[in-house]
Amino acid sequence: MEIVNLIWKALREKLDLEQSTDQGTIACINRSISLTQTALSELKDLILKNGFKDPFEEINFFKNELPRFYALYLHFTRIHKIETRMPPGKENQLKILEKEVKRLAFYFEQNADWILYYRSGASHLDEHYFLRQTSNGLPTIFCPVVLDLRFTSYGTYPFSKIQSLELTQSYIDQKIAVLRNHPMRTDTNKPKTILRWTGSKSDLIELLYALHSSRLFNNDEYLDVRQIATWLETTLNIDLGNYYRVFQGIRIRKKNRTQFMDKLKENLIRRMDDTDENPRN
Repeated sequence: MEIVNLIWKALREKLDLEQSTDQGTIACINRSISLTQTALSELKDLILKNGFKDPFEEINFFKNELPRFYALYLHFTRIHKIETRMPPGKENQLKILEKEVKRLAFYFEQNADWILYYRSGASHLDEHYFLRQTSNGLPTIFCPVVLDLRFTSYGTYPFSKIQSLELTQSYIDQKIAVLRNHPMRTDTNKPKTILRWTGSKSDLIELLYALHSSRLFNNDEYLDVRQIATWLETTLNIDLGNYYRVFQGIRIRKKNRTQFMDKLKENLIRRMDDTDENPRN
């Protein structure tokens, strides 16, 4: 649903502006919570008014779209709690943050099944997890921001919480690095070459899923496909849109499901052959 992407883009722009003009951490977090709540309300009104055209669209919304909004809300409320009870003194603050890291790790350990389903990109239980139906026999797990069966599904909150904890983990890691006088590199002073993807989005999404399936990042860590998608979008300054739906289209191609990968291979082999025939010093 393109309108959902527009709401998301507008929210991200407002949050980025908020962070760039921050005049106080707590105040910034409060305003970020308010902005996220407003976006969620707008999203809820849209969905309850228009509904979904088919079960696939409903699954995609409650699995991929809504959790990213909820995740921001959960993240901001969590770091608000952390910041408001932060004691004075570097060592005391480090103790608080390290305790939070342990809490995050405990959650991931205790919810291994959800983590696996989320990070593996599994879909075999999507109809049970992400359709608003009562016949599946599963109780709804409510997201704290809204208690409305019309605007949630069994799996929406777990997926939202996982994403929110990943955001919080990054936030805490940065604060710990600063407190230890080892701020993470941002390369803000390093000239950057701007690269713009001019191929098709479908080709880039095929590459996205190939990278995700090959586990080539962070020493073979199995990342969620969304993490790699966000990295590609940020690096190449592109909005991949509903890459989940596009991938389903790629998956059911009747001929040559990996046409972009095959094209890359052909071009590389041709380059090697040309180099063999015309070696350069």
